[in-house]
This record gives sequence, structure tokens and C-alpha cells, in this order.
Amino acid sequence: MKYSTIEKKYKNKWVLLECTKTTEDFKILDANVLASAKQKEELYEPRRKISGKTSSLIAIEYLGEIPEDIVLIM
Repeated sequence: MKYSTIEKKYKNKWVLLECTKTTEDFKILDANVLASAKQKEELYEPRRKISGKTSSLIAIEYLGEIPEDIVLIM
């Protein structure tokens, strides 16, 4: 599924993605949605279950606007 479609379908949710197509700098273009949740922590168990079972890039992404009172540390 195209990433733009995933963004629309799962707006304001966390998603666990199996990336099927990325750019050289790992921007996701296409992916399969493996799970979605309101809270990121809900995706840890599904992520653990697929660990080592796929050679694809796996990502957890938030698909919404980040509130102004939240600070991100990268």
C-alpha cells in the first residue's frame, strides 16, 4: 500500500509497518500495515513476535500531527 494511503487511513494512530519500498535514505514509499494502535506501547508485542521472521525493514510510525507541547529527542 502506498505510504500516502496509509497516512490517510491510519491518521492520528501509531502503525507497525513492513516496508516494501523505500528511498536510499529510508523514506517509506510502500508498506504493509502489520498493526495499528492509539498508543505506541501497544505495538511492542506485535513487533517482538515478528522479530527475526522477516528480512524486510520494519518501522513504527506515528501518522498525525505532534502536539506543540511535546518534545522529540532523536
